[in-house]
Amino acid sequence: MELSGKGLRINPDFVFREEESGALLFNPRTDALHCVNVVGAFICGLCNGKNDLKQIVAKLSEHFDTGADLAAVQKEVEDFITRMIDLNLLVGNE
Repeated sequence: MELSGKGLRINPDFVFREEESGALLFNPRTDALHCVNVVGAFICGLCNGKNDLKQIVAKLSEHFDTGADLAAVQKEVEDFITRMIDLNLLVGNE
């Protein structure tokens, strides 16, 4: 799946619930439960089928205002999204 294009969203088989310390993704059919931290929850919230990778990186950098290099932030976001796809937590709008 191309990460630079729009279309990523949370797998509809999972319930996404934000918490104070991050978020939970729960599949009621399989009882699979995954936890992500606050940054991961923010990224997941932006995976709504409308934002592309550059938009996610820009919004993340603006929201957390770390002053980090955008290339480094993009690499971290790409790695996170790839892991989420591998776990079938994020899917494309197909």
